[in-house]
Amino acid sequence: LVTQGFTKPGHHQRSSYSESSFVPRLLPRIPVSNQFLLEFLHGIYFAMYNDCWYVGCQAVEDIHNRACYDAYPDVMLVTNAVRNSSSSGPS
Repeated sequence: LVTQGFTKPGHHQRSSYSESSFVPRLLPRIPVSNQFLLEFLHGIYFAMYNDCWYVGCQAVEDIHNRACYDAYPDVMLVTNAVRNSSSSGPS
């Protein structure tokens, strides 16, 4: 939901790598509000400390990238706080 419509660095296929010139088409970007992302972060933060640490960290990174793209400073503030508090690992 958060990453749809974006490509991750290193995950695009160049036509020179293979015989076919098939390059996967990006799906349309889903518009999300900053309030939705903040609510989503609350659930992810809970999940991170309840046996979903690795997936939660990946989701926080994806939300942070989306917040930077959409210029949501309140979401960037929360994602940075979660990233900094989670740098020590699950407790």
